[in-house]
Amino acid sequence: MSVLRTFILSICFVSLIVQKISAQNYEKNIEFFNLKAKDFVKENRFDSAKKYFNVYLEQSRAVSDKKAESKALANLANLEKHLHSYGKSVEFFRSAVALNEKIEDRHELMRLYSELASVYIEMQNFEDAEYYCNKSWNLTDKFQDIPLKAQVDEQLGLIYYYKNQYEKSAGKYKEAVHFYRINSNFDKLSIVLSNLALVADIQGEQDSSAHYLELALIYAEKSKDKVSYALSINNLGQILFKLSDFDRAIHYFEEADSIFNKNNLIGEHIKTINNIATVWLQKRDFDKAEKSFLETLKLIKKYNNNSNYKALVYSNLSLMYDNKKEFFKSIMYADSAVLSYQLENNPKSTAEILFLLASLYNKINNTSKAISILEQSIPFAIMSKNNPLILKIEKTLAKIYYFNKQYEKSAELLIDYQSRNDTFIKSNLSKQIADLENRILNIKKQSQIKELQYKNRQMQLVDDARKNYIFLITLLIVGVVIFSIILAFYSLKTRKAYIKLVEKNKVISDYNLISKPIEENIVKEEVESEIKKPELVEQIIELFEQGEIWKNKDLTLNMLADTLETNTNYLSEALTKIYHKNFKTIIRVRP
Repeated sequence: MSVLRTFILSICFVSLIVQKISAQNYEKNIEFFNLKAKDFVKENRFDSAKKYFNVYLEQSRAVSDKKAESKALANLANLEKHLHSYGKSVEFFRSAVALNEKIEDRHELMRLYSELASVYIEMQNFEDAEYYCNKSWNLTDKFQDIPLKAQVDEQLGLIYYYKNQYEKSAGKYKEAVHFYRINSNFDKLSIVLSNLALVADIQGEQDSSAHYLELALIYAEKSKDKVSYALSINNLGQILFKLSDFDRAIHYFEEADSIFNKNNLIGEHIKTINNIATVWLQKRDFDKAEKSFLETLKLIKKYNNNSNYKALVYSNLSLMYDNKKEFFKSIMYADSAVLSYQLENNPKSTAEILFLLASLYNKINNTSKAISILEQSIPFAIMSKNNPLILKIEKTLAKIYYFNKQYEKSAELLIDYQSRNDTFIKSNLSKQIADLENRILNIKKQSQIKELQYKNRQMQLVDDARKNYIFLITLLIVGVVIFSIILAFYSLKTRKAYIKLVEKNKVISDYNLISKPIEENIVKEEVESEIKKPELVEQIIELFEQGEIWKNKDLTLNMLADTLETNTNYLSEALTKIYHKNFKTIIRVRP
């Protein structure tokens, strides 16, 4: 019985292992489709990428792999976003969000909320974008995901900027800068700081704006990733364009475009050429602007045929030809822009380009067409919830009605305009008051900060002076101590040398006291020994008796010693012994 039980358990164990290996192999097989799709994206083969992502989605659903399914949906969403098919992108992201809400994968949810918010930002749907950003922020705050927190702060900064809430925008951008600095993300720092520079400029803080822009340039140069660097300086170009610094804007756009082109980033290449064309348009160099716009249009049609991009270029071309007074060409491109914006379901841009189109028909005196187009534009402006645009359209249409003697319609529109304008003015006035209060607070804060910085600087200067004084005193004391040590050392050395010299002199003195009597005895003995010799005595007596020696009146003891070939000591001693007189006495009494 125990053998049978063991056998059954072994079969179950082997079966589990086989199932696990099969599952791992299957996961590897379906992951192949995901990896292959990503390779196609890198090669700009977007149709092939879409097919492989869809296969990956089907296979993950077949094995009920929720995480793989979520990944497939997110990849498809990002691909549609890259292709500017924002409606499809939102659908895929929402499906991924719903799936992760069911399996309660909160970490993946906070990433998906941020991604979905980025699509709504592209669509200029800032209410939904803010909603999903806040949902992501709440989760990032819980999980302490610093990189994602920085990304969400950056998104909220952009949303508040477009909603004209500049104080909130600056606050969120500053938070993003703080978090990106923690992660040393130089690429993102450059982009966020350049946006912060624009917000500061709008708030009238030109010094701060210049400071942020300078920092943005420094971080852009620190970027190791060339593509990230290109994205940063492209963003800086846009900021400089908004600040009307067109020459520097073109410089950065062209540098960025060169990098995008080398790295085969077609989408970014198209955007940058369009930016360059827009700068030329602002500089009223229409030939260069036209060339760049047409090149952009050619690239769009060749690579992604994106309606939103085409609409933007058509709008710019229409504006350019309007400036050149070529109204029929301008109308042609405005019509194309309207169709493209309607395909992208972009009510605000549709209303704006319809307003431009109406003004063009009005310029060629086709008033009825202008009225018809303005009437079409009002619903789109209302859908966009853009009150200034609605008011502008209604005011213009009311004027045209009036000049065409359609007084009732003109009156109706003016009443609606007045009502809407009063509401807008009150709302705008409240915003302006709030904005002024914020600016006053900012000025007070900046003044307090400057005063505090000044006090800190003064305290720092006093502290530095005190430190310098202490340093100099310490240095002087140390110098005196070192000098004293050196002096003491040389004094000790001299004293030792003096003691040695005294001792040496004493030895020499003692030696002299001992050696002098010995030398005298030796001389005496030598003299006595000489005197004992009869030859010297005989020579002295013989020399004196001859008398010749006395003829020399200058005779000295030395001269006599030389004559007798002896020394003065021996000679003096011998004379004393023979004559009992010294040499001087003998000379004095000589014959």
